[in-house]
Amino acid sequence: LEIRQAGGTTIAQDEESCIVFGMPKEAIERGAAAQVLPLSRMAQAVLHARPVSLDAGKPA
Repeated sequence: LEIRQAGGTTIAQDEESCIVFGMPKEAIERGAAAQVLPLSRMAQAVLHARPVSLDAGKPA
């Protein structure tokens, strides 16, 4: 969720392509997943994702 709030791209695997849907389900329910994709489309989405610094806005 912090990554998404910082402006980063977040992706969760869809239920249909998961063997165990626990962690993706939680991310989706918490609003942390900007995209929900099948496993076969995740690599392409990651390649097009915008990088984000998790240190942005934190005191040095």
